[in-house]
Amino acid sequence: MNSDSVVFLNGRFVKWYEATVHIMCHGFGRGSAIFEVLGFHNTQKGRFIFRLDDHINRLFDTAKLLDMELPLSRKNLHDAVRETVQKNTPGEGFIKIIGFFPQISFETTYPRKMLDLAIFTLSPEMDLPGPDLPLKEGVSVCISKWTKLSPRMVPTEAKVAANYLNGIMARNDAKDQGFNFAIMCDD
Repeated sequence: MNSDSVVFLNGRFVKWYEATVHIMCHGFGRGSAIFEVLGFHNTQKGRFIFRLDDHINRLFDTAKLLDMELPLSRKNLHDAVRETVQKNTPGEGFIKIIGFFPQISFETTYPRKMLDLAIFTLSPEMDLPGPDLPLKEGVSVCISKWTKLSPRMVPTEAKVAANYLNGIMARNDAKDQGFNFAIMCDD
């Protein structure tokens, strides 16, 4: 990871390695963290953040759906994302916005409604090495033994960490069988 990067954390910028939470925090231990991932690109007119307003709206929709509150307004979050990109990685890359509960908690319920917020950037060349990015050749797929989450079980439209375990299990199973990806069917 790029140790020169800074992270927007609760209204201020901190060094990459200072943006930490306790391993027993609710967001980590219970999977309650919500997030958005989006790209930014160089253009002739400068940097362009792909569908920033759409991603911010979806983050707010996720928070509302899960009865959580974000600490910034949409406009202030928009400005914070743009400033984070400006302070970091030259070129192109990814942005991750994470809303999380930093409190140590064994409870299944949220420790409070208001989330903490972090925004960071990643450079594909420096921060995401490996065969998965970019895919220049075709891929192999299999039908997964795992089915997609049902919207009757959890709000599947929410970008919340816990919802991704399903896809992780399917992808790991595909890799164990020698495939790149898994196709998950409805139940």
